[in-house]
Amino acid sequence: MSAKPEGAALGREREELLEKVGKIVFPQAALKLLRDGLISIEGRTDEQIVDDVLSYLRSNLKNTTFGLVTDHATSILPEARKFFRQGELELSALYFATYYEHRLNWIIVQICETKRIDPRIIKQLLREASMRAKCTWVMALLELSPFPKEKLKAIDEISEVRNSFIHYKWPIESGDANTSQSSREQILTSLNKAESIVRYLRDFEQRHLYKGQGHRLLRALAKRRRGSHTSEPI
Repeated sequence: MSAKPEGAALGREREELLEKVGKIVFPQAALKLLRDGLISIEGRTDEQIVDDVLSYLRSNLKNTTFGLVTDHATSILPEARKFFRQGELELSALYFATYYEHRLNWIIVQICETKRIDPRIIKQLLREASMRAKCTWVMALLELSPFPKEKLKAIDEISEVRNSFIHYKWPIESGDANTSQSSREQILTSLNKAESIVRYLRDFEQRHLYKGQGHRLLRALAKRRRGSHTSEPI
């Protein structure tokens, strides 16, 4: 008699797991189709966009490979902002710099895949190139524009705060309050540039990977999950 309730519970657990996996896999698959030019969302309604994605996947699923990637950046960025609001500046720098690295790696992987670069080479590149290298000569090799000097400077400053905090490279001071306050003000000045880098990375990704349409695609998918559709093209 207890087998039926247990089986029903397992069934619900299976459905919940499939739903969670689908929320990760489906947007990533849709973005890859947009990236590779296999779907177009221009002039399409939200419902049509989702139907186009589903139609392509149904027809080509056996011949299409999608790597499942856990995007930790989505949880890292809120932590960076939280610590900044709380005045925990070193921890905020730690999380912002880590977020930058995650987004850069993601962008580079996507671009390398479109150029059909060997995955082993991609992995080696991510492991061995510094963050500054990824923003400069790596971009040039991938036929993209290196980051502007002011963005590089901001990334360098925040990364240096992160590195000093992790490796505890703070200079030994006499305990002078003015010196300590000056150091904190310098860190705050650097962190005030943090959100501009977040926006730059997002714009860079949208422009070079999704022709500026990635956010539109993700909004359509989100509306479909909520059961809300628009009837006219946007």
